[in-house]
Amino acid sequence: MGCCYVKMYGKDGQQHSITLDASSAFDAVDKATDSWSRYWWFDASAIVTVQRGEQRWNISQVRVRDWRAKRVRGRA
Repeated sequence: MGCCYVKMYGKDGQQHSITLDASSAFDAVDKATDSWSRYWWFDASAIVTVQRGEQRWNISQVRVRDWRAKRVRGRA
């Protein structure tokens, strides 16, 4: 996938964003939420938007957590 822009609205009502490299949209959300999860404003139920060029995806964190769990189980 490459470089992408990831954003979400936190519990503080503000938009928070990060630019990062990821292998997929789900990987981008996983990396971004891992980075943001230590902040007080982080909202684990918020929808996260991933944008790469003209493409944009709105992704539920629940789906990303399920995706990550399946990846971890596959490695065991």
